[in-house]
Amino acid sequence: MDQQIKEENKIQNYCLNEISKVLATLKSKKLKTIKELLSNLPSLIQPYKLSMIEPSKQAVLNNDDVRWNISLYEGQPFVYTSVNDRNDRSSRVNLLNFNSDDKLVESPRPSDICINFPVAEITFTADLSESFSNFMNNDDRKLYELHDHLFPIRILIGDKLFINGLELVNSKQIGIFYSYLTWARDSAKNKKETPFNNLVAAQNFFPKIIIITTNGINLDTHEKLTDWMNNLYQDDADKISNNNLVQLKFDTTSFADKKQHGVDNFKEELTLQNWVKYSKYVRWVKEFQLFQGLIIDQNFELKICKEKAIDLIDFPNVESSDKFYLEMVKPTTILEEILINNNILSANSNEDISSFPFIKVSDDPSYQDNVYFLVKCERYKISLSKDNIKPSEKLKKDIDKALESMTPLICLQKVFDKYGWFIPLNILLGKSLKNNIIGNSSNISKKIDFALPVFESLAPHLTDYGINCLITHKGEIIEENDLPEWIQNAEDDLENTHISIEECYIIWMIIGNPSELSVFYPNNREVQVGYFKSAITLQRNNPSYSIKTSHQLSQGYDISIKCFEPINIELTGWSKNCVYLTISNSSIDFNLTQSNVEVAVCTLSRSNCENSKIDINGIGYSMGYILNENNYREPQLEQTNTQKYLDKQYPIKGDRTNLNELKMTNENLKGHLDLSDFINLEKLDCSNNELTSIDISKNVKLIEIDCSQNNLISLDLSNCSNLKSVTANLNRLNELKLPVIENNDELEYLNLLDNSFSQKLSCFSRLINLKGLHIGNTDESRIERGIYNRFYSSLKPLTCLIKLENLSINDTDIDSGLEHLPESVKIFQCSADKRSDAKVIKIYEQLKTYNMSFNDTFQGRYNLKAWKKNWKLIKENETLQNQIKRIEKLTLDAKFIKLKDENNDLHEKEEKLMKKNNQLGQKLTKLERETSNLKQMVRELNARLKQQYDVHTQTEQQIKEKEKKLGSLIAEKLVEKEELEKEIKALKDDLAANEKDIIESEKLLEEKNKELNIKENETAVLEKKRDKIKSSLSEIEAKKDELGDLKKKLKYEGFFSKA
Repeated sequence: MDQQIKEENKIQNYCLNEISKVLATLKSKKLKTIKELLSNLPSLIQPYKLSMIEPSKQAVLNNDDVRWNISLYEGQPFVYTSVNDRNDRSSRVNLLNFNSDDKLVESPRPSDICINFPVAEITFTADLSESFSNFMNNDDRKLYELHDHLFPIRILIGDKLFINGLELVNSKQIGIFYSYLTWARDSAKNKKETPFNNLVAAQNFFPKIIIITTNGINLDTHEKLTDWMNNLYQDDADKISNNNLVQLKFDTTSFADKKQHGVDNFKEELTLQNWVKYSKYVRWVKEFQLFQGLIIDQNFELKICKEKAIDLIDFPNVESSDKFYLEMVKPTTILEEILINNNILSANSNEDISSFPFIKVSDDPSYQDNVYFLVKCERYKISLSKDNIKPSEKLKKDIDKALESMTPLICLQKVFDKYGWFIPLNILLGKSLKNNIIGNSSNISKKIDFALPVFESLAPHLTDYGINCLITHKGEIIEENDLPEWIQNAEDDLENTHISIEECYIIWMIIGNPSELSVFYPNNREVQVGYFKSAITLQRNNPSYSIKTSHQLSQGYDISIKCFEPINIELTGWSKNCVYLTISNSSIDFNLTQSNVEVAVCTLSRSNCENSKIDINGIGYSMGYILNENNYREPQLEQTNTQKYLDKQYPIKGDRTNLNELKMTNENLKGHLDLSDFINLEKLDCSNNELTSIDISKNVKLIEIDCSQNNLISLDLSNCSNLKSVTANLNRLNELKLPVIENNDELEYLNLLDNSFSQKLSCFSRLINLKGLHIGNTDESRIERGIYNRFYSSLKPLTCLIKLENLSINDTDIDSGLEHLPESVKIFQCSADKRSDAKVIKIYEQLKTYNMSFNDTFQGRYNLKAWKKNWKLIKENETLQNQIKRIEKLTLDAKFIKLKDENNDLHEKEEKLMKKNNQLGQKLTKLERETSNLKQMVRELNARLKQQYDVHTQTEQQIKEKEKKLGSLIAEKLVEKEELEKEIKALKDDLAANEKDIIESEKLLEEKNKELNIKENETAVLEKKRDKIKSSLSEIEAKKDELGDLKKKLKYEGFFSKA
């Protein structure tokens, strides 16, 4: 027992020595702390039950050998958001439980944020205690009972605040609040005077923001908070955090490496400085709905979708800009013009958006010859990286559901209309003004930063472009004289801001582009799909056929072959560029129908060359045949009549090499034509055969080729840079590879009539010497079978073909761009007489009145110059009308603003008159009350005067009686006489005083009557004024009714002018 007491005394003495050292250290660093805390330093390093955060029964470290290191904390305070919210499953749990019963203590108070203010940090090293070192029992329960689970080796000393009510303040006030806390902390730490002592802004935080200490005290005034900060650095510090926690026994159970006292769970852990950025962004996300996708509605306005499209992996970068600049933007397409009107100003984003498959806005060239003049005040820039976003779980589920449906593209359309087409990546917060520079302006897009003072930098540009007013994003007109005031207000006012989008990210790109895959089940998104068609001429008693593929095949491909005719088709083999088929059980009557049938081939492949079967719920299904070694056939085994023909006609290779012209028409040639040996060939005519492919890659001297009326699907002319004439009509071409030259100045004639192209005309834009281009349709029977050219969009890509004379686009889907047609065109065929749904009818309708006769129309002879001249006049008129509409709109806006100002003035006048009327009413009430009091006083004075008259009369009567009595008295009554005389004298004195009072009362009565007359006159005047005010109010009401009618009329006129 004595030995135990000695040990305890020894430990106590050691602790006291350590306390002295710690106090000396803290004092040397101008830091005070509590002796109680330091006296319990050994208990700070006791192991803890994490479920209760209680010290263990026995120590793990040897208290006699603890080496302390105490230093001031120099870092920033820590902020924990959404603290102690047990309903938030996504929060990070700070309270861990190692006990088997898995019970948690009652949760501390929930709070918006908790801020830890560390003052000092304590670290230490020591040897293990003897009891823990000798603990060999494997009984974990016994170990945890004595020594518990964890112990800290780094401790933070300080205090914390729990803060609520942040939703009641704006982002600017949060920044001020951060500065306020920082200055208050620095002032207490370094004993400086806080600059907030006499600042009204500091007082505005209370009582909006509720600040609670760990003791439950509400710091609801500036003085209380500064006192708390001062006490924190003097004598009120406590342990706030255990860090670098160590498990006493290795366990696979996950645990946090630090414990915040009083905090069960939290959403985010941030420094105070980062929290300000985070809180601003969170507030802006809520205000501007930045997580929501955007679409362009039917009114061409930007619309925010209700559903959240993305989740953040990391919150974005928020930077302060504070700069003014001028941005001049010239839109090139209708889509770009719409985006600019909706404050989206990025060419790259516009291209991305135009490629979006569900976009409902045309990307045709803009017909408006104007430049947007934009003046911007940029305050904040929010940058969101593509790597820091991911699609929301709800969006992914809806995408998967759409892809698994029977109509995936239709369902995807609905999904993206619901979640949006794109999201903003770079967002500018601030204000802006705009105007349009209309006319044949040659200005290109540019950006000019303004130097200070801003208005002096802006003014020369306003003068250069003749701009005397600018328009806000709300449609208000700012005159040039008012711009300095607007600029000043824009710098001061952050809350009434709007957003401008610099860069967009297509939501489609986040989840991939399933429409390019054609296989929509989620597990099949890596499968690549190939598809092509080929015509086969059936022959009696010949079951074997071959089809040249549009792309190379490989082992592992899944291939499906279909024909919409009553025949059976089987795959018998394959090579890299060909499939071999057997056709049997044909019920086709060769005497009644044509012997040609169309075969469709679909291939599935994976980039890793694995099995290409379709995966449905984990089971692989083949859609036809799997290509493998067993059905592979070497290409040289293929022998067609085409090769036989060449071998027969030109058996000697030298003859092939020297040949300049080759004609092989109507020879019933089939399959593949390889002309690799005819290297000097200049003219080739292989028309009217059944060729499916041609290899002319070695015929670099080729000048003229006619391969019309075959079954070609693809034609590769990329090596034939000397070609002048290409005739390839009446095939099944869907691909044409031209020489890759910047400006091809050789090709003069190109005939692609009656093929299967489906693309824009941009592929012809480099053929600058082209004189004849035929890309329409003439064969009605092929159109009925669905084999026809489907060229679409605009003629604009042909603008540079200045030598083009003959152009045919009959029965295609080209529907615009007639104004871009070169003036060299003399024959232009654009009829739509064989396809009722051909969009080229739009062009035909524009030109049908510009011909002399039906024969001219048939031959394509139109007066294009007259049309173009008229078109220019129409466009000039449209531009003029647009200018007039803009001027009318500006005029109407100005009238509306004037009416609004007049209305506001009337309201102000009405309010002033009402206020004055109320004041006059109060004054009249007061006068009436004073008049009533005066009348009462007059009545009292009259009564008092009457009473005095009565007393005076009685006194006079008494005097007369006394005098009469006095005259009759005898001598013996002298004594009584003297007494009577005294009484008479007294009565006379009373009478004189009474007479004096009467005179004064009469004077007072006269004054009160005068005052009463004045009050009555004032009352009459005020009554007249009140009547006049009532008359003015009636006039104001009539004026307001008149203004309302005028507003309706102007609004009607505005709608009529827009229409």
